[in-house]
Amino acid sequence: SQAFLMLISASLFWRLYGNSKESIRWPWFLTLTFVPTVFALVLGQIAPLVLASIAAFSHFEEKENDVAAGVFLVLASVKPHLIYLFWFVLLLWIYHHGRWRVGLGAAAAGLVAATLPLLFDSMIYAKYLALFQRADLPLPMDLAAPTLRNAGVKFFQTGETWMRIVPTVGACIWSVYYWHCHRQDWYWAERLPLILLVSLVTSPWTWTFDQIVFVPAVLQGATWAIRRERPWFTSAAVILYVVIETLHIFLRFFVAVDFWYFWLAPALLVNYLIFLRGAAHNRLSV
Repeated sequence: SQAFLMLISASLFWRLYGNSKESIRWPWFLTLTFVPTVFALVLGQIAPLVLASIAAFSHFEEKENDVAAGVFLVLASVKPHLIYLFWFVLLLWIYHHGRWRVGLGAAAAGLVAATLPLLFDSMIYAKYLALFQRADLPLPMDLAAPTLRNAGVKFFQTGETWMRIVPTVGACIWSVYYWHCHRQDWYWAERLPLILLVSLVTSPWTWTFDQIVFVPAVLQGATWAIRRERPWFTSAAVILYVVIETLHIFLRFFVAVDFWYFWLAPALLVNYLIFLRGAAHNRLSV
């Protein structure tokens, strides 16, 4: 089921970027060979639900079916911290464009999803909160996740609170500026990849298999590479992407601890920015 969600999500994004149905093998190939996808599927993680949620949201938003777009966002709430900037910009977008039905759809679906567990256990939320009071159980923030916050704490002996707050606050300020620059011509499928990348890079707690939410950026970059006048394999961005993915899978044979891959998300962000610059240059050259 997870693999099915991944393939459907890839297909939706591929078509949102203007590609044909006949070339559907490309998004499937790129998605399934993306190393975080492999680990998410092997480990049975729920991050594919987040990807499916934002894919469905982008699809229905483009069709101007605001209620359906909002309803599908409830799936992304299983790991809201992965795409926290998306939620922030979403609120700005709803308010600016008056797309209140998206918010109503999300609120209604969220209420239903939150109520259903109570039918089986009326104390389920109280029990969940009680887990955070137990001193013998580590909290998510206590785990050695591959984040810049944890890397800063380990290598620079910087205060943990500082490393947790500053990147996130900085990213929120950037997202407001980014939204302000593009609010009049905001197209979710186009702007979403960078929002997701910055979210994951600055999130205080994520794992490498959560990086499957980078799939839209991979597919958007592939679309740009295919449409270049020169062969795709001559693109520096494509070569860098292949190097990053090859290095990732190669190192996994020697280093299994996820923390040591804290460099991976920033590297993919830089790779995407190179794609973005190349795409802008191509548009100016036309």
